[in-house]
Amino acid sequence: MLACQEYASPYWLTYKQVQDRGGHVIKGSRSVPVVFWKWVDRKGTDGADSEERLNGKVPLLRYYSIFNLEQTEGVKEPEPTVAINDHQPLPLPEQITIGMPLRPDIRFGGNRAYYSPALDYSQLPHLGSFESREEYYCCLYHELSHATGHASRVGRKGILEPSYFGSHEYSKEELVAEMSAAFLCGHTGIEQKTIENSAAYIKGWLKALKNDKTLLVHVHLMPRTPLCARCFGKEVDL
Repeated sequence: MLACQEYASPYWLTYKQVQDRGGHVIKGSRSVPVVFWKWVDRKGTDGADSEERLNGKVPLLRYYSIFNLEQTEGVKEPEPTVAINDHQPLPLPEQITIGMPLRPDIRFGGNRAYYSPALDYSQLPHLGSFESREEYYCCLYHELSHATGHASRVGRKGILEPSYFGSHEYSKEELVAEMSAAFLCGHTGIEQKTIENSAAYIKGWLKALKNDKTLLVHVHLMPRTPLCARCFGKEVDL
């Protein structure tokens, strides 16, 4: 849940931990709650139900309000445990991104990529967090393809109507987004670095749709597909 927040730093602290390290929380910062729980020995405490008395355990629950390191000042960040890649943008894939009409807001940070239909923005980790530049653009195209389903663009049932993870509509929307990303990677000449991941991703969602191979044709022929010129400024050859 913390990784889904908007911050790039993986470090979180309570207000007291920030103070103990000689820093302070930036004014106006909002904390995030985290929960800790475990079973502890009852030690003869009354009031537990029969099952708990039988097991000799009672539940203990606590919650803490924590702040991301980026919400603090004066706290030194630990040495990074993972390498940050010094990637530079690729010209043509970047041009496709910049040229998208009605492009949603693109936000960076954290380690999760997603599109928010309610707020109409795409969230991605920073370019340097990806193993390759090509995978970054494939991920970016996937989220931007979801955004084409917004009511302000082409409008698509998978985005306009709520659906739960793994449902038919959810699976179909994921196929639309990943196929769109794969086509755009091919159009920009980076598909050799992304095709295996895209193929595996598409195969996984086809399983969720009971291997309905005809869906590939349906997606191809969908009216107002996310690959249309209206969305990306240039039609991609299917």
